[in-house]
Amino acid sequence: MKASSTTTSRKNLHHPPVTAIPAISPEVKKILDDIGASHPMALNTKHASAFFHAIGIPIAASTLEVFRSQGRGPKYKKIGSRVFYTVAFLEEYAQGVEIKIYDPSEN
Repeated sequence: MKASSTTTSRKNLHHPPVTAIPAISPEVKKILDDIGASHPMALNTKHASAFFHAIGIPIAASTLEVFRSQGRGPKYKKIGSRVFYTVAFLEEYAQGVEIKIYDPSEN
């Protein structure tokens, strides 16, 4: 007697559309190289914090973790238990960060 085999058609598998890697500026490429991030679409929390520091926004990795638990901060992707940020998400968030400059002589 011949054993039956079950095959799954690829048409039945759901895969999200593959997005192209966006073009990044030479400045951003240098920052990514300096912080040791290998891919602009998958920065871990440590790299995201280093990216913010490099562009002049001091946000610690632990602050990003707290922001995630509070539903604040930059957008992120979660795959299983791993969290990833994209350069686009970080830049979008950085645009909305208000930086206040205090001048004590103006009091």
